Amino acid sequence: MESVSPTRVVHTIVELAKSLGTEGVTGGQMMVVSLEGFLSEVGLERVEFIHLHKSTALLEGAVVLGAIMGGGSDEEVERLRMFGRCVGLMGQVVDDILDVAET
Repeated sequence: MESVSPTRVVHTIVELAKSLGTEGVTGGQMMVVSLEGFLSEVGLERVEFIHLHKSTALLEGAVVLGAIMGGGSDEEVERLRMFGRCVGLMGQVVDDILDVAET
């Protein structure tokens, strides 16, 4: 089994902290909590922030962590980051549409 370089491990930890911290899931959840009771009045900018900082950040982070630990080049990591972001956003939009359709 090939060992993972310390540089890749540190890079992975930094990315994990971003995706779970205030730049990611925690930041998105903080926004949702701050808007409780006002969600029907939220503009597109805040909806996009919430989408990018919740499930999207989690999916993007998972893809990026795999790319880094798998030895991907910087370009490959960034391409996979965009893939994870797009798939995450798509999932959030579909989830929102289903929520509205149920009401």
